[in-house]
Amino acid sequence: MKRNWYGALLVSLVLGLPLAGVARADSEPDQVISVTGRGEVTVAPDLAEIRTGVVSQAKTAEAALSINSAAVGRVIEGLAERGIVAPDVQTQSFSVSPLYGSRKPGSAEVPPVVGFQVSNQVLVRLRDVALAGTILDTLVGLGANQVGGVSFRVDDPGSALDEARIAAIADARRKAALLAEAAGVELGRVLSIQEGGGPLPQRAFRAEVAFADAVPLMPGEQVLSVNVLVVFELE
Repeated sequence: MKRNWYGALLVSLVLGLPLAGVARADSEPDQVISVTGRGEVTVAPDLAEIRTGVVSQAKTAEAALSINSAAVGRVIEGLAERGIVAPDVQTQSFSVSPLYGSRKPGSAEVPPVVGFQVSNQVLVRLRDVALAGTILDTLVGLGANQVGGVSFRVDDPGSALDEARIAAIADARRKAALLAEAAGVELGRVLSIQEGGGPLPQRAFRAEVAFADAVPLMPGEQVLSVNVLVVFELE
């Protein structure tokens, strides 16, 4: 009797294992569909960034530094008079380098140092993009002899990107519903969502020359986009 009781228990355990395995497998979706959705929002830029600076040359490093510092000082003071101050005026790079003369033909000697060059590059942020052209002209008048470029962007794209996210999910659901209907199946719940994409700054202008007159610049519009990968269950 004792042996039969253990035997019955062993049989019941063996039979129960596969049944438990089937129950776990049934809880997982057998069919899924993965689609990508894209949402875009067009926004007018509200921030302009101008990369400008002063390059000065002189026979001595001290003289070049003095000339450059005075010129950059005038630029910073002029911007301050127009209400543009730190942190919207920021030094980007500063360098002092020697200037070499011509190498003699056939000579292996290092050319002589004939002077020094000082470069001070500054990033200027404008909260009023309509002033970009006027400020460019002002910078040149104040002594800036280099303009590396002007770019326009959205200062705080958070709310616009949220709109793009909603549009991206709607686009993904639309595609998934269309594919499911074509395949003769029902679209089920969302299993996962992955996001990608973001704002792409629009470079509107670039030059390395000085300007005599106010420059007409068109900020245009910026497209903020979000891509999502959504996995749906199929019923």
